[in-house]
Amino acid sequence: MAPKSSEVLLIKTFGKDNVVTGMVPGAEGENSLSTKVLPNDSDSKMVFGWRDEENRSYISYVDLAPDQAAPAGVRIDMSMADVKAINGAPFMIGGF
Repeated sequence: MAPKSSEVLLIKTFGKDNVVTGMVPGAEGENSLSTKVLPNDSDSKMVFGWRDEENRSYISYVDLAPDQAAPAGVRIDMSMADVKAINGAPFMIGGF
């Protein structure tokens, strides 16, 4: 999914029965609108947060199951050095 993805594209890709949108707990006790793909499959579930919640578009974040990999092979348990090597350059995460 590209940053300009949307709930519409998720439904088109995974099927309406596999996509559920609703409120989920977020940072600092806030709730946010997110879309879950394959919500009943703990090995494949993905959660997409939206920058534009009204139109459910423009990805803000993606939560993957522990065994899933993001583009280029980035995984949850990787070290910063490994991610930097895949990225090919230093990078910032959320202002850190």
